Amino acid sequence: MDFKHDPSTDFASVRALSKEDAKNEIEALREGIEYHNYLYYVKGEPRISDAVSDQLLGRLQELETAFPEFDSADSPTRRVGAEPSSKLERVQHHGPMLSLTATRDREEIADFVNHVRESTSAERVTFTTEPKFDGVSIEVVYENGRFKYGATRGDGMTGEDISDTLKTVRSVPPPVAGR
Repeated sequence: MDFKHDPSTDFASVRALSKEDAKNEIEALREGIEYHNYLYYVKGEPRISDAVSDQLLGRLQELETAFPEFDSADSPTRRVGAEPSSKLERVQHHGPMLSLTATRDREEIADFVNHVRESTSAERVTFTTEPKFDGVSIEVVYENGRFKYGATRGDGMTGEDISDTLKTVRSVPPPVAGR
């Protein structure tokens, strides 16, 4: 399996895999996902679609759940984004900036709706959905009503300082007048 150069998403049933097959696929998926994350987040040169990337990550999550003995703290399923660029100053986030979990089928959606109902004790729940647009996740920090800095999500704990760029974006709220 070579998910770097041939990121096929035609997967065998998890139940049909031996432990050795699962271990090999998990290792190949991790290597392939890391490779494609590097191309996307660091080089800015993605070679696979977001849909394929989501499928690879989903398969890895599925295998890690089915075969917990191959769990790894450095798995791509445990991280968001990528390591911050060395070209920009790094900023520590006040709390982790996480990523949304992709939902791919009716059963996952039903589970989510049931979770929301149970969590809120609501009989009826209304949702609004929108198409997913890729972009950058940022943290904009104000102190005493004044813009302090802005940073990318980076790896979720540390991002890149993009304050100078954010100051030019009209939709970023300016500092509060009079403070």
